[in-house]
Amino acid sequence: MKFIKTYKITKKISFRLLYYLFLISIFLEIILIAHRSSFSTSNIIDLTKEGAGLKDGIKNEKIFNIVSLIKKNNIVEYNLSNELYKNKYNQSKIHTKMFQRVVEASYPSKLNEKSKIILTSDKSQYLQCKEIDKIDNIYVFNCK
Repeated sequence: MKFIKTYKITKKISFRLLYYLFLISIFLEIILIAHRSSFSTSNIIDLTKEGAGLKDGIKNEKIFNIVSLIKKNNIVEYNLSNELYKNKYNQSKIHTKMFQRVVEASYPSKLNEKSKIILTSDKSQYLQCKEIDKIDNIYVFNCK
């Protein structure tokens, strides 16, 4: 009889131990995911602000500047200049990533090859167009 009681107690303890180990491992995984995605508690505080997490989410300064110009000027449709747009066809990792990040982060604005609004890093190609705005070495031109 003592053996059965001891077995039930041991079974309860091992189940509880397993349960708590499982909860601890889930909690540690959440911390690991938060660390890898650069999560910050300030993101929770800034959750209601427009563009929350944009600066932390985009590490590449060039991509951030392009997206900032699109958002700042309320551009609905845009085109990337040849030196930026050719990267779409270049399948090297950094260029594909850059193109993807610009398209994703600028949503709901859309990339349109026929758009008159052009983002470029080479100002000399678009001297005939009207400069709308610029951040660092990224320019927005309206080529009517």
